[in-house]
Amino acid sequence: MRKLLRFTTATFLLACASTTLPAAAQTTPIKIGFANSFSPPGNVIGGRESKVGGEIALDMFKAQFGPKVDGRDIEIIYEDTRGDPEASRSAMEKLVNRDKVDVVVGCNHSSEGFVLSRIAHENKVGFVAMNCWADDIRQQKFPEVFAVSNYTSRTSYAVTNFVKQQGVKNFLMVAENTDYGLAQIKMIEADLKRDAPDVKVSTKIINKTSRDMRDEILSIRQNPPDLIGVAMVAPQGFLFTAQLDELGMPPSEQKVIDIGGFVDQAGFWDNVKGAGVGLYAYVLDHKSNPVTELGAKVQAEYRKRTNQDPTRFILQGFDTTWVALMAIKESGGKSREAIIQALRKIRVVGSRGEIFFTDEPLFQQWPNIPFVVGQMEKVGQPPSESKVVFPPPSSKK
Repeated sequence: MRKLLRFTTATFLLACASTTLPAAAQTTPIKIGFANSFSPPGNVIGGRESKVGGEIALDMFKAQFGPKVDGRDIEIIYEDTRGDPEASRSAMEKLVNRDKVDVVVGCNHSSEGFVLSRIAHENKVGFVAMNCWADDIRQQKFPEVFAVSNYTSRTSYAVTNFVKQQGVKNFLMVAENTDYGLAQIKMIEADLKRDAPDVKVSTKIINKTSRDMRDEILSIRQNPPDLIGVAMVAPQGFLFTAQLDELGMPPSEQKVIDIGGFVDQAGFWDNVKGAGVGLYAYVLDHKSNPVTELGAKVQAEYRKRTNQDPTRFILQGFDTTWVALMAIKESGGKSREAIIQALRKIRVVGSRGEIFFTDEPLFQQWPNIPFVVGQMEKVGQPPSESKVVFPPPSSKK
């Protein structure tokens, strides 16, 4: 009898184990991969701030909809792309193949965006781009790739019309030698040739890792243009602005416009100080743009967590993650393909407006990126409070 009892007990325990294993498999977390530049030479400032935006999105999602989707927890796995294509490849392959993430968000630089997009396409995993501006990424038309970020043709529209508005005759663009920088100045040059053929356009390319640009500035000073366009990201854009001032070409005297979006990154005024006064800038987060109720909450939460004013990277990191979370909710996180299908149909209020994806003007792009061209009037002024120069309210696009 004792032998029989031992046998039946063992059989019972085995049966229990066989029924609990599938349940354990069902509780595997739903994973969001967050690939961004958290160390040099990438945009570390933007990477770190966007990470906080992603964390706020996940916390708000759990508070509003509960901690689980279809009985599964949600977690974010962060990987450093360093703003480098090779590091981006390693980061994305780890997320997709080793971590088995369900969807990927992030990307600060277009050079890494091309790599992340290609790997997303090859592995049939959804990818929501946060800050990769290059139109060429969208023009690959990968069905897995979506973008809530600004795009170079929108920047080109703003800069081209600003040049026309200012009556510029001699326009010099100084660009970093990256996919973003080269593509951006090429597009602006083409748009000006079409829309303002009388404007003389010249370009100067500077290595992305260069920190001393005085020689290039001295050559510019010999024959100064009407306007200098700076297609660089931080910290290089900071340094270029400060060195212009050092060599007698401050933006308060020589017209300069930030094309690369460095003026609204943390550390701008600490690095440029008085040299930033008078600088024009393509600004993606301005008080004149509509603010959603959710966006106001995100900004307040960021201030609470960091005791600092939010930048566009906070909102971009939030929106990218929020869109992915809502697609997970709509699809139940059942599969990578289900999340991709949910992304195609998504319409959700984010921090900067209602987000949805269309194929015009670019494939699976959120088209309504808010912007202004503003002018910095005093040291410490947030870009969101800069003087709006373009577009006039009646013609805002």
